[in-house]
Amino acid sequence: MKYKHETWTIRKLCGLIRRKKMNLSPPYQRNDIWTTKAQQKLIETINEGWPLPNFFVLKSEDLFEMVDGQQRSRAVLAHVKGDALKDPEAKIAAKAFLDYKLNVTVISDVNRARESIEEYYSLVNSSGLHLNRPELRKAEYFDTAFLALVQSLARHPTFNALDLFSESSVNRMNDVDLVAELLTGLQCGIADKKIKMEDLFKDDIDQPTAKRLRERFERILAICDALNQEVPLKNTRYKQRNDFYSLFLLFDSLPDDDISVPKYFYRILRRLGCYISPSQEHCETLKEYAICCVTQSNGKAARDARHNILKELLMNEGAQANARQVDVLAMFGLPSSATIKIGRYLTLDAEQLERVEPELQ
Repeated sequence: MKYKHETWTIRKLCGLIRRKKMNLSPPYQRNDIWTTKAQQKLIETINEGWPLPNFFVLKSEDLFEMVDGQQRSRAVLAHVKGDALKDPEAKIAAKAFLDYKLNVTVISDVNRARESIEEYYSLVNSSGLHLNRPELRKAEYFDTAFLALVQSLARHPTFNALDLFSESSVNRMNDVDLVAELLTGLQCGIADKKIKMEDLFKDDIDQPTAKRLRERFERILAICDALNQEVPLKNTRYKQRNDFYSLFLLFDSLPDDDISVPKYFYRILRRLGCYISPSQEHCETLKEYAICCVTQSNGKAARDARHNILKELLMNEGAQANARQVDVLAMFGLPSSATIKIGRYLTLDAEQLERVEPELQ
């Protein structure tokens, strides 16, 4: 890899972008995440004549791609486009802005056999508050089948319709991170978040595996969509990341596509949701579940515990209420017989739960 340091004006940078000689969005780059306030701070810095950090660009013949400096470039370009130049003073200010000098490191002659611009990008952004974990993965594994599947499903219209993430959270790729977690759970079973997911990104998957995972994921998405039509998930506690993870993998364990079963389970879960708390003193089961949502919540032990609690509450394959079900029914002052057969499972009777208030005295 060769490089040299150059001084560019903002005029030159914007000209390259406008003439499509500068690619601001190579595949390893993160999303456009800067807030309006951050952009304004950058413009103020330039107008004050203060220096900016280095820009890094990769040159290939007469074309460039932005390795580091995408957010700053977009903010500068937006400001230049928005300058109306209505009076002489504005023209003078605009000229000074366009003449502002940028420090640019121009990279060239990358030996792809032993060097990687994607790895360099990841390295440049691996310290400080630059890239978060999913953004670093995008840089490092941008050409893998697993990342392609993750990104495709994160853009799935049904997944987006669940409205689980704020706009800023989506910009930081937290939705992509959750999809990667869910796919890891489908492929590897419930596991510690860090270990198995990183292994999947590193080892990658083949196309038949990607196809099978997509089909399983979309099957569960269809269930979530049906529940969302009943009561939006975003209006329940189950939009929270740890709850959604457990709910998603629970639905994967359902043996068929009879939507009435998960719909009934969702009815029960909505009734119990407001009583799930780490300080719950009247039901050990709901307290334990809540604690596992906040303490080491991404670890295998906590995830297994949440999964088992939900399964025992909703999917009892025995003939009588189990200890978990009895515990919850007792909080509502209901007998252990307040159960109902839904499909192949003995589950809590939602109608009886909805008729009474829990005994919390």
